[in-house]
Amino acid sequence: MIIVSDGEFTWNYIPATNEVIKMELPDIPEPTKNDYINAIGEFLNSTNVTLLRVENIDGRTAYLLETSPKEKDGAYPMIGRTKIWVDKETWMPLRYEIYDSDGNLTAKIEIRDLKVNYGIPDSEFKFEIPDGVEVKTLDIKEIKSSEKPNPKEAREKTSF
Repeated sequence: MIIVSDGEFTWNYIPATNEVIKMELPDIPEPTKNDYINAIGEFLNSTNVTLLRVENIDGRTAYLLETSPKEKDGAYPMIGRTKIWVDKETWMPLRYEIYDSDGNLTAKIEIRDLKVNYGIPDSEFKFEIPDGVEVKTLDIKEIKSSEKPNPKEAREKTSF
């Protein structure tokens, strides 16, 4: 899957189904310092975090952290533990490995060739629709965040 966002729309290209899902992004205020502090506080209150060691990831020095939920029946019952490599300079996560409660690797996410404030031109965030691809539009404004529609209502409010 390829995801491109220009700040106004998000384009999700799924080569396996030869389709693009286009979503207009809602107007959401930028997170504040307190939002980040609260999110980190909630995470630390519900998770055990251990520094395992320092490693080199793609030429960058990173702290390898391991997290596990304090309560096994908490908000993330399918996650047993997570390894996170955090860049020493920028504090950006460079890699995640998520393991289920049996210790099996279930997901791996990597950020390669990290460049911060690199001066990327806006043209890099324009999505060009491949030939022959079906574009489906998802209007998330029609689905009110305070309501939780059932699957039938959600299908009726989307174009696919």
